[in-house]
Amino acid sequence: MESNPHNLETPFGTVRVTIHPEDPLVVVLECPSVESFLHELSPAGYVQERYTILDSPFVFRGVGSRSHHLVPSALRGPSKNLSGYAMAGTDLEDHLGQILFEQHLLRLFFHLSDRSSLPIPEDSQALRKLVDRLGDPAYGDSIIDGESPWPPDELLSVLGTAQHFGLPTRLLDWSWNSNVAAYFAATEGNRARKEGRSDQKDSIGVWSLNVSAARRILSSENLQLVTNPASLNERLHAQDGLFTLYRESLIDVERPVHGIPLNQYLINDIPDDRPGLRQLELFYLFLLPVGLAERALSSLARQRVTTARIYPGYEGVVRQINEGRTSIMGDQSQILFRTLRQL
Repeated sequence: MESNPHNLETPFGTVRVTIHPEDPLVVVLECPSVESFLHELSPAGYVQERYTILDSPFVFRGVGSRSHHLVPSALRGPSKNLSGYAMAGTDLEDHLGQILFEQHLLRLFFHLSDRSSLPIPEDSQALRKLVDRLGDPAYGDSIIDGESPWPPDELLSVLGTAQHFGLPTRLLDWSWNSNVAAYFAATEGNRARKEGRSDQKDSIGVWSLNVSAARRILSSENLQLVTNPASLNERLHAQDGLFTLYRESLIDVERPVHGIPLNQYLINDIPDDRPGLRQLELFYLFLLPVGLAERALSSLARQRVTTARIYPGYEGVVRQINEGRTSIMGDQSQILFRTLRQL
């Protein structure tokens, strides 16, 4: 792709292509319409057109604002994502305190799920012994010293399940399906706009990461792609979900605990003797004005990317009805639905 800022002429409008002002690894595509946004995200778009569907190396993540960074939920600082879980006296600005906090949450998730007769991915006696070690300060010290990885591979399937149902972890959610990512971006952005939490000049966004290039060209052994057994998680299957994990081989205790985005970690991995890799296009950020988020949801619904599909089961059906986005039933049902809502 041409690296200099330029305009991309498409049948759906002019897409502005630039390099992110804060990170040369990120190419930004500003789309003027819903049609151009979904087209550029698709396999027929400018970024993916050189690949077939089977060999596409891209994963996608939707965000409700262009200002949202690629930071896992457990590392977004002592915000509302974490404060409701933290134990009294826990120092979340300290690396050891943060790790012990994450271990405490995972151990709770494991035991409560087990006692509720919920299936544990890759369950075994060895896994249970490892879970029992969580929260042990000696184990935490071995992680800080680089003797033990955090999180270890044996816990990734359990972590993935916990993350997918809302527990803060170091995993970052992605999807193989760009439309699923667009759904989450539009849903989050549209909700923020209606609640007055969004600037009218803001944009929703879909991040795309070329995973194979990140791992092959940068030789970043710290970046791991994490998949979970879909047979145990219907929601993960419906969302074509997977995760990335950036795991430091040796934790730099001088570095801040929170707030470092994945793209910043990867640019820090570029060796000093290979500065040309800083021109490598690893990430793409597709943007759409937040005012068009509602229209994007309608377009996605016509492709059967709906809340009922994203969240399989009765919960998703009722959520979709409450949203009022039921065009799949036809115009007459829409008129009846609006009439009933007014009663």
